[in-house]
This record gives sequence, C-alpha cells and structure tokens, in this order.
Amino acid sequence: MPVRFRWERDFRDTEIGRIPRDWEVRRLSNICKISSGKRPNIVNKIYGQYELWGANGLMGFTNDFMRTGEIIITGRVGTLGNVFYIPKNQKIWVSDNALILNFTDKVVSRFLYYHLQTRKEDIENLNVGSTQPLLTQRELKTLNIPLPPSPEQSRIATVLSWFDELIDVKKKQNEILEKTAMAMFKSWFIDFEPFKDEEFIYSEELGREIPKGWEVKRLGNITKIKYGKGLPKEKRKLGNYPVVGSSGIDGHHKEFLTKAPAVVIGRKGNVGSVYLIMEPCYPIDTVFYIPPEISEDLIIYTYHFLKSYPLEDLASSDTAVPGLNLSILNSLNILLPPSPILQKFHSLVQPLFEKIINNQKEIMILKKVRDTLLPLLVFGKLRVEEV
Repeated sequence: MPVRFRWERDFRDTEIGRIPRDWEVRRLSNICKISSGKRPNIVNKIYGQYELWGANGLMGFTNDFMRTGEIIITGRVGTLGNVFYIPKNQKIWVSDNALILNFTDKVVSRFLYYHLQTRKEDIENLNVGSTQPLLTQRELKTLNIPLPPSPEQSRIATVLSWFDELIDVKKKQNEILEKTAMAMFKSWFIDFEPFKDEEFIYSEELGREIPKGWEVKRLGNITKIKYGKGLPKEKRKLGNYPVVGSSGIDGHHKEFLTKAPAVVIGRKGNVGSVYLIMEPCYPIDTVFYIPPEISEDLIIYTYHFLKSYPLEDLASSDTAVPGLNLSILNSLNILLPPSPILQKFHSLVQPLFEKIINNQKEIMILKKVRDTLLPLLVFGKLRVEEV
C-alpha cells in the first residue's frame, strides 16, 4: 500500500505551540466525554471473563463488565499520564484509579490515543494531589488538543498502527516460542517423558522419584545470585542497554551491569517474575539477577526451572513491601540432570531463543522508528497525504 508524506511549511502559533494552519485547537472536554472507573467487586489475577484495566494497564480479570467500545484510559492516582487503547466492542471493567474517554464522531479515537502518548508531562502537570498525585475529570478536561481534519486523523492513526501491529506480531511469536521451550522443559525435567524406561530413585529433597544418576543441589551452590542496582529514571532514557525491573524492560541505559545471557528475578513489585535477557543489560534494585558465570546450557536450564517454580509463594509478607528473600532463593532445591542431557536440551531450545533475540532486535528498531515519527505526525510537522 503506497504511503505519501510531505513536510509542512505553513504553521500558525497557538497556546500549545506551532501547528499547521489548517488544524484547529480544541479542549478535550469538547471532543470527548470523560468519566471515572469504579472499583470491581471481585478481582482475579488469572481467571475471569473480562479484563480489568487501571492506571498501570491490565490489572487482572473480573466476571463483570462496565464498558465497551474504543476508549482510552489515563492513569489517575500515582501514575499520571499512562494511556491505553481498548479495541472497539471489547468488554472490560475499568478500575477507579483510571479515567475513561469516549469520543465524538469527529474524532478518531486511535489518533487521540497516539497524541496523548506525547502529552504525558502535560497531563502530569494537571495533578491536584498534595502528598499523592491525583488527576480529576475537571483538570483533564482543560487539556488542549491540536486536531487535523478527520480523514488526516485516520491516516496518521493508520501509519502508527502499522508499527504497533508489527510489534504485536513479533511479541506474540516470542510468546509462542517461549511456551514451546517451556513445554519441552516440562516434558523432559518434570514429567521425565524421554526417560520413562530408565531406573528411578526416590529423592528426599524433592519428595519424588527422579532418574538415577541425576543430582539435587541448592540453587545458591550452582549459581551466584546478585542484587540489581538502583538507577534514577532520568538515566533510563538514553542508551543501548535494556534496564530490567520486576515488570520487564523499563528503559535503556548507556552502561550495562551484566553480560548475557542473564536470568532476572523480580524480588519487589512483580515478585517472582523471571526473565531471560539475551543481551547485556542493567538489572535495577527491584530484581535479583544471575550473571553468565556458569555455562550457557546451565543458565538456560536454570531460567526454565525458575520460570516453572511458584516463586511468588516464597515472598515475605512481614515487611512494608513484600518481596523475595535472597537466602530463601539460594536454598531452593534444583534437579540437575547429567551434563550430556543438559547439552542436548540446550541444542533443542537454542534455535528458539535465537529467533526470540532476532524478534527482540526487530521490535527495538520498529519502536525507534515509531517513536521518531509519533511527535512529527501528531503535531503536523510531517503530513500523511495518502495511505
């Protein structure tokens, strides 16, 4: 499909800066209805018929729904300026820590979603909280929005959506590849399917039978688990090395803390989350990490072991911020097969992780191109004339 751009040269000055002369400025209250979410009766992190959305995105699931249609949710308490797009006709529940935007026919909701992504700082400045930031409907209504004609809104949204759709495809591919590798791990090292005909012995440490000749060791005896380091948010904006927290990648830094491959384990926040990072990275202070000071096949195996273990059940709740304790993590019993079996498993899953790495690199490139185009398009410096 052909796409034709042109650089805009004819601007006019407005209260929100220079915009194309044929664009208009409208208050958010004039182009959409703003309402508040509600606290759900029942929340489940895994099961439920409808998604539960809030200030940080998808929070869990519930069996009730309160909204359908194309809406945007902005963070309201503590996380101001987060913006999420909900596909048309999707039934969801929106929590009371978020605000909901429903639009008039003259506004393409996907365009406004992309525009608001560039206005996080402006939205944060609307907060009325003293000790805790709070965004109310009244303040959000005053936000001024530059609006091109509806057909151009659609063209801008279409171009930016292409990038998001490609990114989503790559992410879904990686999810399938990860699940395939995990299914192989479960088959080999939990169900022992390839080893059914071998002799088994009872393991006191694991409380189950295991193939004879396999060992059980403490995790701390085969790996060196380290604490991540604190890193201010302003230092997570520039650099080539992913910053990894308990909820995944949270920016990029100019330096790395560990080489790859490394296993990252959430110790605060998203407790028990486990990530395999296949490039040099910077784990922050909400996580533990296992550096590549052991063989790659053992790193990959340890990652799958931790991924399959209910680490969140080990979290301490006797502190103000629940989290994982390093001594408990080090004391976990881990089943170790003989080296030839480890190497064989590694040879089978390695191609999957190579594909994951390639997808991650392509995702990074797509994000950089999209993020470069985003402000140019939604403020009219670069015009989309045809898609």
